[in-house]
Amino acid sequence: MRSLVAMSLLVAVGCTPSKKKDDAPAASASVAAANVTPSASASAAPAKPSPCTVEAAITVDDGVRADAGITLVKLADGRIALGYATGAGEPKVAILDAAGKASFPDVEKDHLDQKEKKDAKTKRVILRVTPLGFVKDGMKMRVAVDLLDTHADKGTYLRCGPADAAPLLSEGGPDSKPDSDDLVDCRTFSNGHKEWALASLVSIDAAMEGKVPMRWIVEHEGKHAIADIVLDEKMFDSKAIEKPEPYAYQVPVGVGVHDTGYVFASRESGSLVVARRDAHLQKAGDAARFGFGASAPTMPALAVLDHQAALFVGLYQKTDVYGTTFAIEAKPQKPEKLAIDDPNPPTAGDRNSLTASYTPKGDIFLAFADGPATSKKARMTVLGGDLKSRVPVFDVAGGAGELRVVATDDQKALVTYLAGTEIKSATVSCKY
Repeated sequence: MRSLVAMSLLVAVGCTPSKKKDDAPAASASVAAANVTPSASASAAPAKPSPCTVEAAITVDDGVRADAGITLVKLADGRIALGYATGAGEPKVAILDAAGKASFPDVEKDHLDQKEKKDAKTKRVILRVTPLGFVKDGMKMRVAVDLLDTHADKGTYLRCGPADAAPLLSEGGPDSKPDSDDLVDCRTFSNGHKEWALASLVSIDAAMEGKVPMRWIVEHEGKHAIADIVLDEKMFDSKAIEKPEPYAYQVPVGVGVHDTGYVFASRESGSLVVARRDAHLQKAGDAARFGFGASAPTMPALAVLDHQAALFVGLYQKTDVYGTTFAIEAKPQKPEKLAIDDPNPPTAGDRNSLTASYTPKGDIFLAFADGPATSKKARMTVLGGDLKSRVPVFDVAGGAGELRVVATDDQKALVTYLAGTEIKSATVSCKY
């Protein structure tokens, strides 16, 4: 059952999509190219050089756990912090400079080590490591550690929240208390100023006429109590809810602008759900739900600048990107298919692991992983605030899995990505 720090204080990386065969349009283009006469080929205009350059990738760390992914946070002092887990399952943080070079502060995790220590027979999966900021003396980094322990007797412990204090949300662990809500999944986030957790739970106490609600909630620990923690909910048949769909409010993402507001997005049963909150995480309108026909969305990506938010999402087995922008205080519109300038679109696999970051002047660095699962490429483009291409899509690196991008100034970005058990970083410069 669920255990919360206090009811008055109630309060991303992705699933592997299915793959597709070569797109028919790409195959047709290949046939057409094969039939071009030499004279026609000779008269074709040469491809324009890309206005973007990519520095050689730097290895940030090796021997990391891919199941924990990578979490990029810009701290309150402007420094870039990357959270991840070692092969031994320990939380770790790299502080990256604009060139991608790393330093490694010690991590504060006393509560996790002392109060939530696992035994030798327990299997621990690290779901996410999120940098929260340095402790007051500036020597150690606070982190949130979201994890799932499975014990020898098949019992489980799910927790989300800081590693140096009691979790924001937990179930099945040392701090759990009897409750009628079952915690299904949770993730912790930070914008460098505030930390919060997004979670899905089954509310058994609200069951009626064979229906049980699954709720998507937000929790934090701060001086402002959240009057309504529920972001969205959906009713399920009581028999079906005994084994909840694994993609119900699955692996959400969230961003927030200090003293302005917050935007959260999650996949749910083939739809995309977007919720907003004000500067104190109080409700700011109802959640918006968007469907994409027979296609299911991939993990969404969010970016914010001042009062502006941008939302991007892909579709399973497709290479299209959908996007929309909106004021944080306003209801978002449905993401529309973007006409991205891509001179070499993938002809196999799909486009996933979308990540976005606003530049100070309002352009957007948008990066993603293209191609078959066994040979993904990290690729990138720059969009204007109107979501139109400023530069064509270009390759950043091969052999990339999950990736994250952060703008370091108006024409530069830092891309970090997983390559097997390595984390790498590359600096990108675009003159346009």
